[in-house]
Amino acid sequence: MPKDFPLQFKNEFSLDVTPDGATQTFERLAAGLKTVEPNNNENIDQTPYYDGNGMADSDVTGGQLVFTCTLDRVNNDPVQDYILSKIFEFGVSRRTTCKWKTPQGELIEGPVTIANIAPPGGDANAKGEWTFEIHFNGKPTVTPAP
Repeated sequence: MPKDFPLQFKNEFSLDVTPDGATQTFERLAAGLKTVEPNNNENIDQTPYYDGNGMADSDVTGGQLVFTCTLDRVNNDPVQDYILSKIFEFGVSRRTTCKWKTPQGELIEGPVTIANIAPPGGDANAKGEWTFEIHFNGKPTVTPAP
């Protein structure tokens, strides 16, 4: 029997592109999006104890969900335009809300900070590739699949 692997394009990401507005406006992050690399960015305390005979004992003491995104620039895409408009902005202007719907239907959402925006660049005959990160601020809300 063939294995049923979840295809990555079935993940749905969206960002609020009007975080300062009266209402939230979520736009899908998909156009030009080539890869999303989730990382729990864990803090690990590795303490050696005498009863470990010189070997360390590890505890995960914290973390932060971070998505590293790689895209090709798509002009007039609302999410790309929003993120790139923040390249020279700092502080609270980089904060918004992110929603992630997994292929299984689970919804993960919460406040985020857009970080490490690297604008489009590359070879003269290539699409403008660029990257940025989405850093969740605190523990995201997880809604199980229906």
